[in-house]
Amino acid sequence: MIDEKGNVQISKEEELHCNFEGECGEDCCVNPLCEESSEKKIEELEETIDFLEKKYLRAVADAENIRRRCTKDIEDAIKFSNSVLAKDIIEFIDNLERAIKFCPVDGLTEELKSFAEGINITVNNTLAALKNHGIEKIETDGLLFNPELHQAVSEIVSSEGIPSGNIVETLQTGYTINGRLLRAALVVVAK
Repeated sequence: MIDEKGNVQISKEEELHCNFEGECGEDCCVNPLCEESSEKKIEELEETIDFLEKKYLRAVADAENIRRRCTKDIEDAIKFSNSVLAKDIIEFIDNLERAIKFCPVDGLTEELKSFAEGINITVNNTLAALKNHGIEKIETDGLLFNPELHQAVSEIVSSEGIPSGNIVETLQTGYTINGRLLRAALVVVAK
């Protein structure tokens, strides 16, 4: 019963008989002012709040992880977007270096010497431009074989006293792009 001020009034009889058997088969309190009912409702609400709080924190953490992952993916896409073009340019450089390597220095006319020098300058300028964009040659001369950067094509017994596992010869130059392998260097390793 509610009085004129809006307060709930409970009679002594209602207070004494506030428990009844509910649908669940247990004694349930229907009286909103009964302490058992209020405590039970408070516990249920606290459990719900804890559950929703954990769910919220998980959702926030997932959203933050997705944001970080997307940011990293975008940065990587920008860093390594030139990979396909870089591979094509590297093939071009390889061909120019082969032309220089197999061009006999002795017996060339001045015009051919100038032409060979021009090719050499072109290679160096192209390598400098690639370096400005994060593409660098992998060093191999006299270094220990590194399977993360080098690909061994063969092993030979070194007569020059080179320690076992060191690189004897580079067959094809390797390159990295922003610290990531673009193409492994093809090498011959000492046994």
